[in-house]
Amino acid sequence: MEIKGTSRPVTTDLRVARSGDAVIVQGAVPVRWSDHGVEPPRIGDFVQVEDTGTIEFLLNLARR
Repeated sequence: MEIKGTSRPVTTDLRVARSGDAVIVQGAVPVRWSDHGVEPPRIGDFVQVEDTGTIEFLLNLARR
């Protein structure tokens, strides 16, 4: 996975389903923002975002 020009190998479990002629793929990848040079936003001591998160995706694949 590449975020902000920094690539890291990732693995994840996928859920795959068929719907008519389409294939639906769903998954989630945990990410540590600092590994990709992204500083989590912060507003003083009031609002702070954790350095870890999850990127979720849903693909609907169909032939044209």
